[in-house]
Amino acid sequence: MQANSNNSPKTTDNSSMNTTRQPPRFFKLSPISSETAVNEISTYTEDFDPKYKITQEFKDTLLENLNSRTEEQYDENGRINATSTCRGFLNVPDCTTQSGQDIIRQVIGKGGCYFHMTTQNTGIDFIWHDRAQNKFFFWGTKFPIIRAMKIIDRRITIVTNRMTVTEP
Repeated sequence: MQANSNNSPKTTDNSSMNTTRQPPRFFKLSPISSETAVNEISTYTEDFDPKYKITQEFKDTLLENLNSRTEEQYDENGRINATSTCRGFLNVPDCTTQSGQDIIRQVIGKGGCYFHMTTQNTGIDFIWHDRAQNKFFFWGTKFPIIRAMKIIDRRITIVTNRMTVTEP
């Protein structure tokens, strides 16, 4: 049977498609108290300093969401409770190099637009780039954080690949 035969619905010619599958990724999540999350986010944002363009409405919603969550960090099977607050992180490209800085800038977006969009679309609480630790930190509940981390991780890959192709 030929790969591009029209009489077989199961046979497909994928020679022009990129069918490389990425290995599964595992993200380390740490359950934390809502109070810890508030303290960490407040520290990073210098107590929600206006220079970070965090609206009062966003801050109020963030605090309300965090304070309404269960403090039970693990379920009866010893797994992270899906409704408790967690923190996750992604290592980011080396921000001491120009290419690393360019990648990080494009991943975050102008004025943090990609972080804002990912936060809204996934329902997590917050994303922050810690330059000192060279990490993106994520706060929220278990499954939304995993979705957000996958989105940002994929964006890092896309931007890195695009920059690698364009570099001389």
